[in-house]
Amino acid sequence: MKNLEVANENFKAKDYALKNTLTGYPSIDKPWLKHYPEGISETDFPKMSLYDYFYESTKDHMNDILIEYIKNKITAEEIHTRIEEFQKAFIKKGITKGDIVGLALANMPESVYAIYALNKIGAIPCNIDPRSNLETLRHDIVNGDVKAFLGINNVYSSVKKIRKEHPLDFVSIVSPLQSAIKKEDKDIKFKLFENVANLKYFFEGNLPLSKKNKYINMFKDSKMVECALASNGGFLMVHTGGTTGVHKGVILSDDALNATVYQHKYLMGDVVAGDTLYNPLPQFMAYGLSTMHLSLCKRLHMYMLPTSSPATFGKEIVELKPNVIYGGPIHYEAGAKSRELQHADLSYVKVAVTGGEKLNISKYNELNQFYLNRGMKNAIFNGYGNTEMCGVVAVKCGEKNKIGTVGYPLPFNNVKIVDRETGEELKYDQRSEIVVTGRSMALGYYNNPEETAKAFKDGWFYTGDFGSIDHDGEIHVEGRYKRQFVCGVDKVYPPIMEEAISHLPFIDQCVVVGVPDEVRRTVPYVYTVLKENYKNKLSENELKKYVTDFVAKSISAEVVPGYVESVDKLLYTPNGKIDFRTLEIQAIAQIKYSENTTKQNVKVKK
Repeated sequence: MKNLEVANENFKAKDYALKNTLTGYPSIDKPWLKHYPEGISETDFPKMSLYDYFYESTKDHMNDILIEYIKNKITAEEIHTRIEEFQKAFIKKGITKGDIVGLALANMPESVYAIYALNKIGAIPCNIDPRSNLETLRHDIVNGDVKAFLGINNVYSSVKKIRKEHPLDFVSIVSPLQSAIKKEDKDIKFKLFENVANLKYFFEGNLPLSKKNKYINMFKDSKMVECALASNGGFLMVHTGGTTGVHKGVILSDDALNATVYQHKYLMGDVVAGDTLYNPLPQFMAYGLSTMHLSLCKRLHMYMLPTSSPATFGKEIVELKPNVIYGGPIHYEAGAKSRELQHADLSYVKVAVTGGEKLNISKYNELNQFYLNRGMKNAIFNGYGNTEMCGVVAVKCGEKNKIGTVGYPLPFNNVKIVDRETGEELKYDQRSEIVVTGRSMALGYYNNPEETAKAFKDGWFYTGDFGSIDHDGEIHVEGRYKRQFVCGVDKVYPPIMEEAISHLPFIDQCVVVGVPDEVRRTVPYVYTVLKENYKNKLSENELKKYVTDFVAKSISAEVVPGYVESVDKLLYTPNGKIDFRTLEIQAIAQIKYSENTTKQNVKVKK
């Protein structure tokens, strides 16, 4: 058994003294560069379009299988052929350079074909979550000045309503089953199902994008879009997660995505072309999109499934046996609880990466012990990033980095800590807002100059995350500024409280949000998920006493929780992040409900 605590102590014992440090400011000293090859330069990455980077990486390896989708293995040559078909179909429908095309697609080959085809044209893919409700879908289409739309069948009824107020040149669908099986392998049962589905789409007037299809809907009242960005190169639009507010359309350049992918060669260890990769993260997210581009350009064999949930993660890993895994914390947590992984041999996994949010130390150690004990070659690579940096700012390379950090920045990125009140850069180990820049940085938010001006200043992106940088160049993330609140006269940093509470032996997971209080202004409301062997054994009063007493001793008696609730599971956004905003709303609603119930009971007694 690998002992992570011992590994961490050994790490600390090594001499990592900075060489030639003159300023004491991380963004100037860049101590993380000592972890990379000497002489590394920002100018090394390929300056070309997304499609050209993909083509140059695969032109001599056209027989390599790059995508395995359900029962269909797709070679590089087939991918390039389909991209060309999609390109011709888009052009035939009037798409030109600078046009914005909405893509609401699952993880499916058509997503790959559409993104690269639009990139070849010079059009801008606007990636939209196909699971979105009507209002979110409307916001993304209207705010994104979408000219045409390609999506999967479940979004069609919503788009029909939206296009009445926002004219679209065309609306087309593609079935997630379209590329599931090669044409020659489709049996009678599959063909019958496919024909029935196509007939249904025909009568709805909702037809696939195809050069052979003459019946695709075209509308004369189309809205032509002028895009000022179009003359500056290739771009894509993705959306922020919106876990603490309304999500925004983020403009990413080809250079940003290519640089993100290029830098991974310093992180992937012994991963080589032909290795298998499984990525359940949606390709319409920056993190999932970067991973898709990475896999194709590195000529990995990518397993792709149209739907995947944390509940099936363990089963999929056992069945697919991938060498590389990209997932969110929710996937690895679910995998550790799955029946399929309890006695699995995971020695085939070379690299397992997680991101989306910081794992607390106890949970990180627990997950690592589980996966390392089953033969995984490295501890989990816990990355830190955001949509505005193509999903990746820094990566913790397993046991090469200290426990409790998110590793060091990618070599073409720069990071500093800025005092929120004075705007001055802080020195090592001082805590405030994490500010980043680099080749992977977005250009801003589409149709949102006010938010762009707030977040992007003087060539830096202000993340809204709270943390510090140590002398080894590793980043310590302590949470979102938006999640902080004042309890009495003391500031509460929810991740710190969550980290402390997670050490209680009966706590599996916990989340802290702030709720209004007449005496202390705002008090912590703690959601807890109990470990299986403690469920139904602790009353709510007992649980609250244990938690509040522990917080009083380990943090401060001034910030003890006002409420502690036990839940079966936490709420997550569709992208696999904890939904803090909804949890906060539910907590406030629960308090009001309890207060009203108490008042009614008092009236009845009178």
